[in-house]
Amino acid sequence: MRLPFCVSGETMKNPSDDRPPMVVAAEWVSRITTIALEMALPGVLGLWIDKKAGTLPLFLVLGAVFGMTTGLIHLVRMTAPRRIEGDDRTPQSGGNKK
Repeated sequence: MRLPFCVSGETMKNPSDDRPPMVVAAEWVSRITTIALEMALPGVLGLWIDKKAGTLPLFLVLGAVFGMTTGLIHLVRMTAPRRIEGDDRTPQSGGNKK
């Protein structure tokens, strides 16, 4: 019986990536943790500043907006297709036109 692609990993593995699956998983855990902290920590820091300064919820809102913006930008950049060396095509131009 053949397992689904997401369980067996047949179509999920990049053929040029010869690293062990646990190394790839650790890389993704690191990326996800980084983005989660980028989104959460500015809001928590803003809440702490608000409590110290008595300006509730000014810095909380600013921190949350900054954190979400930063996290989303990082997420979009991380998931964007990577350019391969020697490949002249760009996503904007659609490739070389002769």
